[in-house]
Parts: sequence; structure tokens; C-alpha cells
Amino acid sequence: MSVMYGVAEPRQISSLFGVNSPGPQSSGRANERGGTDAIAYGVNTAKPANETAQSMLELKTGAFDMTKALNSMNKFKDDSVASKLVPKSSEPSVLAVQNSKGAAKPKPIEVEVAHLAEGQTSKSDIMRPNDTDFEQGSHKITLQNSKGKAYNTYVRVESGDTNEQVMRKFADSVNSGGMGVSAEVSISGGKALLTVRSTGTGTKSAFSLTSNTSFIGTSGLSVTRPAQNASYSVNGSLRVSQTNDVTLKNNIKATLKNTGSASVQYERDNTAAVNAVTDFASAYNKLASSNDKMAAQMSGVASAHLQSLSKAGFEFDGGKMSISDKAAAKAVSNGSIRSLVSEDSLTAKLSKLAKAAERAPQKFSPPSETYVAEKQQQPQRQSQLTNMLGLFYDAFI
Repeated sequence: MSVMYGVAEPRQISSLFGVNSPGPQSSGRANERGGTDAIAYGVNTAKPANETAQSMLELKTGAFDMTKALNSMNKFKDDSVASKLVPKSSEPSVLAVQNSKGAAKPKPIEVEVAHLAEGQTSKSDIMRPNDTDFEQGSHKITLQNSKGKAYNTYVRVESGDTNEQVMRKFADSVNSGGMGVSAEVSISGGKALLTVRSTGTGTKSAFSLTSNTSFIGTSGLSVTRPAQNASYSVNGSLRVSQTNDVTLKNNIKATLKNTGSASVQYERDNTAAVNAVTDFASAYNKLASSNDKMAAQMSGVASAHLQSLSKAGFEFDGGKMSISDKAAAKAVSNGSIRSLVSEDSLTAKLSKLAKAAERAPQKFSPPSETYVAEKQQQPQRQSQLTNMLGLFYDAFI
């Protein structure tokens, strides 16, 4: 006697599902393919019921999600998920690191930040906002960057224009000119201040301001903070950078945040592995809830692997699978999860079911009469599954 789609042998699930003889769909006679006593779980040998397209779509969607979850679980075969190492900064306020690909090297990295990369800042003198200090007429102001490229902007001062109005005209012209700088006007306590900053960092962001009139002299625009490169060391080796986004050893991407010292250590990160395990449980439940016949076959598969499931921390309640993040992390750490992804394992059998549902979901539509009895027995079988898993779980705690 055999079970289609690679589900557990009947002797493994007979006690769970009460199968002691050929099921209602088995005639005991040789079938068209030459087999005998075939129990056609999940195969619609009778006239199918009028299943809606929506129910078939839900089954296929659940099967697709299960396949995706199983692909993540199968990475445990070579321990590639559980062995992931990621760099961590001892002082995130000084140095922030990213979980860079290919950075899984165990040797620590010592970083000393002397100063950050900064852009240039130029400010005007403090002026009275309502005074009219700027001379009337057209003013051409030229900004020259560190590469020698010049940008011209123009400000027209009309009769009666206040200092604040002229400053805002200049700021608006600069901000719309694509010069690599930004300008703002701040008014506080009856005082007006014009500030021009480079949008980038490092010495390449430096700029100069000149005019063909008295505009620069009247405003008093001058450099208050020069542009500078970042200066830092990696394991004692001095480095400079135009920006605060740098690359350390082992292709680790990092951002310099402040002056000071930080150590980059490598730690095991189980986040992806725990997510893979919990996502698998969610996909299992979604697929099982999409179709009663599918749920019956999945319960049969689970019953054949209760010992491994229990040892890994999985639980069942009414046929619904669950595992806590804590249990998943423990299963990842101690390697017990790997017993579920070996050849001819739980995941291999579930994969066959999921692929069958994706290829031909109509085979899982229930026959109108013979399946009713099968469906009515599901609560009892799910309860038996839960009780059996509880016994296995008690044996491991």
C-alpha cells in the first residue's frame, strides 16, 4: 500500500488518522496504472465538488509561500543561515557599521576618529533686518568651487529694500542655482544673519564668494568654518576621507559619527535564521488552512516527524503550528533545526505537497460525499497530533 505525493507510510499515520484499511476512495482493485490498494489522499478520484476559483487561488498562494519559506529553511543544510556573522560597533555614537556582505571575519578592528569631514560655512555680519544698508542696483555675486568652476547669481536691490529682503533675494537665488551650496536667512531678536553652507563635505566642498559691487563688503560674508576631510585611523593606520561614509577592513561599510574610539567586533546574528523558522510556521498554517485535504496530508507528514519537531521547539494546537522566537533561536544555536531539512525530511515532503498544489490545485478539491466523513474526523486527528507532540515534547524537557 502506498500514499501519493511522498506522504508518510500508512503505518506511520494509521494511529493518527484511524486508517487501518483502504480508505473510502480505495477499491482494493488494481488501478489504471497497475497499482493496488492505493490510498489516494489529496487526489480527487470521485467527481469533484464545485470548488470556486478563489479557493484554488488561496491554495496555490499558500503553496507558493510554503515553497518560499522552505527555500529559506533549506539553507540550514549547510548552516549558511545560522553561521552568519555581522560586525558590531562598540560605540555606535562614534562609529556606525552596516551589516556588509562578505564581512564575516572574526578579527576585531580598532578605529580612532580624530575629526569628522565637514563642509564649509560662511556667515554674514549681524545686521538690522529693517535697515537699508545695501546700495540700489544690480549686484553680481560669483561663487567659485574648489575645482575653479564659477557660478554667477544676481540680486536686484530696489529703493526701500530692507536688509532682510535683500538677504532673502540672495538666498533664493543661490538655492535655485545648483551651485553645491545652500543659503538661509535667520531673524532673531531684531538681528538678521545670512548663512551659506556647502552641501557636501571635505576640502572639495570649499568655495569662495566675490561680487562686482559692495554686496560682499556690506553683508560681511566670510568663512566661519573651513571645509575639512575626515581624519581617522584603522588599527593604527591613518586615513583621510572627503566624507564620513568610509570603508574599513573586510569591506565593512561604516559612518563616522563623532570623535573618539570604537572597536568593531564580529557577532553571530540569528535574526535571519529565527525569521526563517517562524516564517516557515506561518507558511505551514496558511497552506493547511487553505484546503482540508492539504491539511490532512500535512498532518500526516508532521506526525512522522513529531520527535524532531518537538526537539526543535515546535508546538501544535488544533493542528496549528507555532514556535516562539526564543525557541527558534535555541533551535538555530544548538543545530536541532537541521534534522528537519535533511534528505527525506519534513521539509522535503512538504515541498512535494506544495509543488503538487502549485501544479494541479484541482486535485485537492474534495469529492462531495466520500470526503465528508474524512472532514468530520479532522478535529479528532488534530487533537491526536497535538497529544502525540506533547508526549514527545515532555521527553525532551
